[in-house]
Amino acid sequence: MLKILKSWLLDGLAGAVDHLGRRWLAEQPFSGELCNIYPSLEEGRHAMRTVAGYRLEAGEGERLHFSGADFLVKASADTTGGAFSIIEEIDPLDTPLHSHTNEDELFYVIEGEHVFRCGDQEFHVGPGGTVFAPRGVPHAHRRIVSRTGRFLTMTSPAGFEGFFRDLSQAEASGALMPEAYAAAARKYGIKWLNP
Repeated sequence: MLKILKSWLLDGLAGAVDHLGRRWLAEQPFSGELCNIYPSLEEGRHAMRTVAGYRLEAGEGERLHFSGADFLVKASADTTGGAFSIIEEIDPLDTPLHSHTNEDELFYVIEGEHVFRCGDQEFHVGPGGTVFAPRGVPHAHRRIVSRTGRFLTMTSPAGFEGFFRDLSQAEASGALMPEAYAAAARKYGIKWLNP
């Protein structure tokens, strides 16, 4: 009996790990409810897959620039297998109230003093502070001192780095930025909200 149980357990775990949980979840009686939590994986977003480890030094990563701010993509859909993205924002822009349809967002402050609004809450955050904004919850960001600060933005699942990439490419090509922001917002599921 123990041998059968061990074999069943190992086979089950191997199947769950090999397929990143997707096939296993689909076979469960509750899978319809769980799969609907993250429909973006089925709608053209990056499905998670196995990738190789890597490292980046300080200042390394895909460099993006728009509206006077610099961004370093430290982890992307391609490098994390679709699990998450991390972007270092250098002299970040103030961000008006908005919400995300597809991803949760976490901010980790490295430098400067910042104010984050998340739903009905307002957080004053300095170096080492963290703010979490779940998908669908309106949030905004502003710096206490203009044009200063640095923080990491992590989104899960991955793919939101494309928003920054699209805006960087639009500005480099001379496109009108209001139209570029609107197009990128539609593409990446951002809803701009009135304050």
